[in-house]
Amino acid sequence: MNGRSSIRKLFPLREAANSISRDKRYRFSGSLEWSKVIAEANLHLYAVALMNYAYSYINRQIEENELPPEINIPSLRFVEAGVFAVMPSQPKHVKAATAGAERTYLLEEKIQVPPNAEFTKYIHNGSPLPNIPPTDPEYNVALFLCAVQHLQYEKTYRLAYVSDFQGYGGLLIDAQIMTSPALLQVLYGQEVNSDAAAFISGKPTLFGDGNIDKCFKKFPKEHLCNEFCRWMGLQPYVTFSNEIEP
Repeated sequence: MNGRSSIRKLFPLREAANSISRDKRYRFSGSLEWSKVIAEANLHLYAVALMNYAYSYINRQIEENELPPEINIPSLRFVEAGVFAVMPSQPKHVKAATAGAERTYLLEEKIQVPPNAEFTKYIHNGSPLPNIPPTDPEYNVALFLCAVQHLQYEKTYRLAYVSDFQGYGGLLIDAQIMTSPALLQVLYGQEVNSDAAAFISGKPTLFGDGNIDKCFKKFPKEHLCNEFCRWMGLQPYVTFSNEIEP
């Protein structure tokens, strides 16, 4: 991707930081738009890394243990993405209020969806369970992604996992990273125990509004192990009512 035309050819443009009022779109200021798009790109980067780790672990498991015929590992990946910034034509002092990018875009690989098909939301960020019924043709993919969450949760020492899985044809997009409140407490102190608390106090959040601390805390209680979890060697959770916040 060496030029603007090649980027536009490879990726559709998506303005990731618009506010909407009375059916009209208004752009954020250049610096604010930049910060919001960078946060979204950072989230995508971490989602890709956690997904790549999961597949590395799975591939090692396949090498060491024969894959049972009843288990079908889906081939999935997140779309390619990058940040495109439109800089001002005239140089400005770094301390100027309008310094920096005038426009910022998150560029994402286009997912080709046939006319009679649609995206599938495999898992919602509010629950670690499949978001589709067992009769859905994509249900096996949803179960696999539930197991991937379990793997990520354990291998990050119960600090993070990817959620809000959605996409089509093996391509995933617009994920959410769920993290333990402990990460923010390390950064900002015990009183900042969620992304919402960080936002209220004027501090940078880790992964935005979709990083719901209550949902993260309930993961061990709500996750249901499946055949993928068992094949990966992951153990079911045993929780007690006083261990989970209401």
